[in-house]
Amino acid sequence: MIRTPAPPIPFDAVLARPCGTAQHRIAYGAAPEQYGELWLPEGHGPFPLVVLLHGGCWINTLPDLSLVRPLADALRARGIAVWNVEYRRIGDTGGGYPGTFLDTAAGADHVRDLAVRFPLYLSRAAAVGHSAGGHLALWLGARPRIAGTSPLAARDPVRFRRLFSLGGLGDLKLMHEYAGAVVCGPGTRPRLVDLETRGTAARTRGRGDERGPGARAPDPRRSRKASVDATRSAHRSLRTST
Repeated sequence: MIRTPAPPIPFDAVLARPCGTAQHRIAYGAAPEQYGELWLPEGHGPFPLVVLLHGGCWINTLPDLSLVRPLADALRARGIAVWNVEYRRIGDTGGGYPGTFLDTAAGADHVRDLAVRFPLYLSRAAAVGHSAGGHLALWLGARPRIAGTSPLAARDPVRFRRLFSLGGLGDLKLMHEYAGAVVCGPGTRPRLVDLETRGTAARTRGRGDERGPGARAPDPRRSRKASVDATRSAHRSLRTST
């Protein structure tokens, strides 16, 4: 039997899902958008950790981290701590390039400070992102390879054991060629990578550090099964948490 795909769920329907609340809201920077929500399971820990990155086309006119709170709540119910990160987006002061990437990096690296205060098992940390957040999750995995001359370079970035991109946009150039201005609007990609100022480096596949050092995110062929399994698990979690 051929199944008809379910229609997309609008943002309002996702935001209306019943959901618990995080125990802690913690700033990792001075800007209003530089904060995260820490969701801790019951018990003494230490707990495996997911750094969660919401989607929304990298723009501030779409929902913030509230979009993935149901997923954070479902993961917490299964004994996983979640650091749900907000970040500056296009439209926010300092958003776009390099601010969106610097915030994603700073939010991820802040888990070291969190582990001093809370029972977190950083050696079992994973980055999970949805849509635009999936792109950022893959980028986190590529940070150790960013050239030292880049404004996005870091001396000792947090390394993640697993990366999961749920419906993520892992190749910005291919996304632009395939869908043009349809995906996320005509000005989003140029502003995200600062195309006007950075020129060829932001335009050419294999050069832009917004995709990671050498512009090579982890090979999607190697992680496809894991990503599919993670997507199915996440969807099951969302269904059972409502």
